[in-house]
Amino acid sequence: MYEMERMKYMSKFYRVTCFLLICVFLMFTGNGEAKQKIGELQQSDFGYNGVCLLDTADKLDLWQEKPMFETDMVYDEMRVKRYTYDHDVTVYVSDKDNKIIEITLGGKRYELRNGVKYGTLKTLLMATYGKYVPMKIEGIPCYIYESEKFPGLHFVVELDSDNFFLTGVRLTTLPVEEDKPFRMYTPPDEDPADWDKDYHGVRYNFKVNSKVSN
Repeated sequence: MYEMERMKYMSKFYRVTCFLLICVFLMFTGNGEAKQKIGELQQSDFGYNGVCLLDTADKLDLWQEKPMFETDMVYDEMRVKRYTYDHDVTVYVSDKDNKIIEITLGGKRYELRNGVKYGTLKTLLMATYGKYVPMKIEGIPCYIYESEKFPGLHFVVELDSDNFFLTGVRLTTLPVEEDKPFRMYTPPDEDPADWDKDYHGVRYNFKVNSKVSN
């Protein structure tokens, strides 16, 4: 009789212990998505290898690499010089004040803060840069990051259309209005008054709305 009571007691004890252990485990692990680390934009995110948006073009000497091409052109109604580097890195500099207004990173050779690079997935992007606005730009899915700490600066991640991993990055000071076209064209060597504004086609800007992802 005593043995049966003891076994019942031990069985109940084990059940209660197991239940408490499961509760503790769930308390510390929780829902994976709810525990997703959320990062935050930093000033250095608006630059690449020591060269940042709104730096003067002289800073490009830090790269110790000469551009493959230098192109005078008009970009979003501003006269700029476009510097095209190896591995699909492009920099746009305003003629007005000689400041960098945009940096685009393509190819597969770049690496940003926290190991962000070609192929990076949503989890690491959120852990590094925080919440984003999802949208499509010219049919390409993108994550767009902004912060009130850095007004006028935009961090845009381009994604693979099927698997949604990072394929490119655009850092820009240009206005961002959804589906509003702006002209990018290369003027001929002749008199600027003879430039053909349709010469180099159309590229689209975009607008960031207030809604962010969870």
